[in-house]
Amino acid sequence: MEKVEQKQTKISIKILFFFVFASYLFFIFETFQTTYSEFISIKTEVQDIQNQKEVLIDKINKLQDDINALDNPSLLEEVLREHGYGKKGEVLYIYDNPEPVKPIDEIFSNNNEISFPEKFINFISGKDG
Repeated sequence: MEKVEQKQTKISIKILFFFVFASYLFFIFETFQTTYSEFISIKTEVQDIQNQKEVLIDKINKLQDDINALDNPSLLEEVLREHGYGKKGEVLYIYDNPEPVKPIDEIFSNNNEISFPEKFINFISGKDG
């Protein structure tokens, strides 16, 4: 009887050990999967931010080149005149550009025909007149 009890004890210890070990493995793999997916998302986010950083550095360099180009007096004068500034004593006349007018040929050659589905919808909705 003692041998049977010892065998039952050994088997129960082995089963308990197996369940503890299986729970440990499940916990490790579940944690690893969550951690790995977070790592991948953070890695892509870091890559996106690095790409944005490179774009901003390029913009900064371009703007710095534009600022350095303004050291040229003739270019500076040209930029100032584009923005409506003039030399002392000059009278500046600034005109607004009028809205472009559609050529008369296009106005009269406009094809006013509508398609059959549009005619049908206008008939159903009562817009046909």
